[in-house]
Amino acid sequence: MNKLKTAVLMLTAFVSAVPFLTGCQSDTVGSSASVSYVENENIGKNKHETDLGASVTVDTTTFTVHNVIDVNKTSDDGGKYIYVKYTISNSSDKNFYIDNLNNFYLTIDGKKYNNDVRANLYAKQSINDYVELESVPAGGEITNYVGFVVPENTKAVTCGYYVTSGEKTDKQDTIICEVQSSEWIQPPEGMIK
Repeated sequence: MNKLKTAVLMLTAFVSAVPFLTGCQSDTVGSSASVSYVENENIGKNKHETDLGASVTVDTTTFTVHNVIDVNKTSDDGGKYIYVKYTISNSSDKNFYIDNLNNFYLTIDGKKYNNDVRANLYAKQSINDYVELESVPAGGEITNYVGFVVPENTKAVTCGYYVTSGEKTDKQDTIICEVQSSEWIQPPEGMIK
């Protein structure tokens, strides 16, 4: 019995120590990922700022934030569902792999918010033209939405997009666009099913 207690204590100590050993940062918020692991210190080191509606090009990627949309839906815990409508153009000769969790984020008052799985489910059920993307085709462009659940009293968000081009792990370049809540819009006609 003593061996079993010792093994359980050792396992508990190891599990508790894993976040400290892996270099996690706990300032990431969102139901789809509550902890983000720092792969290296170069993540997001090259910031490229843009304005709402303006495009910015980094190498072969052009990114535009068209709108931040408040769909007038709240979560059970009082969060507000918002969606960022964006366009990504790929001028290279290879597909860019993207996903909502690894490429998009919001920053609110210094805290990072990842794409929220609840917002994805709502988008699949309720937003026309929403698709789950895996890539931006070579020489093509896509326009889509990415959803977040944010605190109800949010005054501004900084939308972030990691430019990964062909490499999912290359996140040195990030495009950021600050949008005040006064600039958010209601769902345009035809957006909601």
